[in-house]
Amino acid sequence: MQLEPFFAPEILDTVRIVNLAQIGETMPSPPFFQKLLAAGPLMLPKSAHTAAVPFIDVAVFNGEPSLRVVFHTLVHVTQMVLVGPEQVMEGCFRALTVSGLWMAVPFEEQAYQMDARFTANSADVFSVEQEVREWLRSGRYHKAQAHRAS
Repeated sequence: MQLEPFFAPEILDTVRIVNLAQIGETMPSPPFFQKLLAAGPLMLPKSAHTAAVPFIDVAVFNGEPSLRVVFHTLVHVTQMVLVGPEQVMEGCFRALTVSGLWMAVPFEEQAYQMDARFTANSADVFSVEQEVREWLRSGRYHKAQAHRAS
């Protein structure tokens, strides 16, 4: 209920949460991480130390998720729905090849900015969908490509 003012009903109604800690498991790092690391020095999060990973309509958590982690993950779900999963992944890999830092990925940057706003004052309601649409419209998701060209 606390997240309803921030997210479209379709997001909240569709996403299913899986808590791997309930079955004593954690997410392994995906096989492509090794290929990315072999390509050069990258700062990638290890899956076992990542709080959650969104898979379009499923959010997989390594432990009992806090409200902030659920919010952050739902921002990524919203990004995937509005931008498209292929474009999100392409943008992530493009930003990684430019900076080598996961935190410099625009999709991650936006999610952290919004979850910080939510955590600082959850009474200050904003639309995650509108924010994602604005970044998409303004080209902010592709800023890493622009930096590379300059």
